[in-house]
Amino acid sequence: MIDDGKLKIFLMALKYSRSPEVLSVLRQIIRIAEKIKGVQRWEYDYLDVVLLYTGSVIDETLYEQYCRIIAQEHNSGVEYMGTIADKLRREEREKAERIATEFL
Repeated sequence: MIDDGKLKIFLMALKYSRSPEVLSVLRQIIRIAEKIKGVQRWEYDYLDVVLLYTGSVIDETLYEQYCRIIAQEHNSGVEYMGTIADKLRREEREKAERIATEFL
């Protein structure tokens, strides 16, 4: 069951990550992952891998809702939100640096 659950969350993430349906499926992915994680200790957190992947490919217009769902549903959602905020700041800084380089 555990390996089936891991496979299921990965396949769901791959299938829906570039679709608006990802928001409705995201809650299900988090619940399945946390249920499995409660049964067996993972060597590394598969859910974090899935969330990082979906966060990197999700449509920008859905990103704020995506972050809110993670904060509500995921046990470590608040910690994850900090990671997302750091990522966004880093991306904005890199974007500003690219723009500045183009003008120089």
